[in-house]
Amino acid sequence: MNDLFMEISHFSDVHFTGKDVAYIMSLLITLLTAWFKLKSDNERQNEKIKMLTHKAEQYKSECKDEFENAKKSRAKIRQDFEANIMSNNLVFTNRLDKIDTEIKQCNTSINDLNVSMSAIETKLDIIINK
Repeated sequence: MNDLFMEISHFSDVHFTGKDVAYIMSLLITLLTAWFKLKSDNERQNEKIKMLTHKAEQYKSECKDEFENAKKSRAKIRQDFEANIMSNNLVFTNRLDKIDTEIKQCNTSINDLNVSMSAIETKLDIIINK
């Protein structure tokens, strides 16, 4: 059994021809080309990933700023609306107060006229009855 193994393991029977050397060289060149191609593609992909990450961070910060601006503007609109309501309420209250005072003055004037008319009627009654 040992003789059979010894016979198989001898390398003296292995012969390389020019064709075999060409195949091995073309295989090595193909493998090296593929390895360098993968390496360069990997580097390009890493650069693209870094660029996209940077853009994503910029967009995130811009969106955050826009969101904050929108939030502040919404609060500002609400404050302006409340301020307008308050100022309108003050204006309407002042106008209603002025209208109330004018109505009171008109009522006073009407009452004064009624009193004057009553006085005139009584004086006319006194003159007529004499």
